[in-house]
Amino acid sequence: MHHELTLDPALLNRLSAAEAEDLLTLARAANRRQHERLDEAITETLEHLPRLVRIPARKILFK
Repeated sequence: MHHELTLDPALLNRLSAAEAEDLLTLARAANRRQHERLDEAITETLEHLPRLVRIPARKILFK
C-alpha cells in the first residue's frame, strides 16, 4: 500500500486496517476517475481534428 499512496509511512501506520483499506479504495477510485476524465478530454480534443488525422495524431501523442 505504501507504494500506491504517496504518504509518509508513519501516517499510514497510525490507521487501523479498515481505515487504511478505505483510504486505498478511495485513492484507487479517484485515480480511476482521473484517468477516465483524461481519456474523455483527449477524445474530445482529437474530435476537433479531421477524421483521417485522428489515428495518427493519437499514435504520435501516445508512443
